[in-house]
Amino acid sequence: MAHQIAQDVLVVSSSDDHLVPRDQLRHLADALVDARSVATRLTTAAEHAAEHGQIGNPDLVVDEILRWMAGLDRRDRLLTAPSNGRGPSVTPLAR
Repeated sequence: MAHQIAQDVLVVSSSDDHLVPRDQLRHLADALVDARSVATRLTTAAEHAAEHGQIGNPDLVVDEILRWMAGLDRRDRLLTAPSNGRGPSVTPLAR
């Protein structure tokens, strides 16, 4: 099913997750072959977020998601901004 996803994707995993093996982060990211973009984030014990669901530090993941979304917004605004004579304007490809 991952090969059917065409949107931007953020994959978050925990370094010491007892339910989801760490290598699943890379396997899933690699399987997202048609995604518009793929970002990964492995949370760690140093961040108090090494367990399943980042249970020790859920705010870390919320902040990461918000940063990721803001980055997508910046990218999309740059891609659709008029050129103002300083180079070509680019329109993102629709999937």
